[in-house]
Amino acid sequence: MRRLFSGKGSFEDTLSVFGFGVTIATLFALLHDFTDSFLGAIDLLDQRWYEVALNSPTIWRTILLTLYSIGLIMLFVLLIKGVAASQKIKLGPAIFIGSLAAIVYQGIFFIFNR
Repeated sequence: MRRLFSGKGSFEDTLSVFGFGVTIATLFALLHDFTDSFLGAIDLLDQRWYEVALNSPTIWRTILLTLYSIGLIMLFVLLIKGVAASQKIKLGPAIFIGSLAAIVYQGIFFIFNR
């Protein structure tokens, strides 16, 4: 795709930027996953009650969906900005490549985590 969109960066640069983008976006999910796992491990949180609360219209589900939504939005934004910066291309092609990369990443993530 580099030649197709006249990119000037290397594959390694783009891969590094994608790695940072995915890591930063994943940190939003870590806020929820780490805290409820830790609190459940030290018996300050009843995991069965918490699972029910996450599947009911409660503030906990709202917080979870907000964190996951922020993470998903950040994934798209960071991959788009990352490919634009690493390949030195215009915003239009960067949106195409970054969005494609985010969709592929989420597809693989969904397949292996479900």
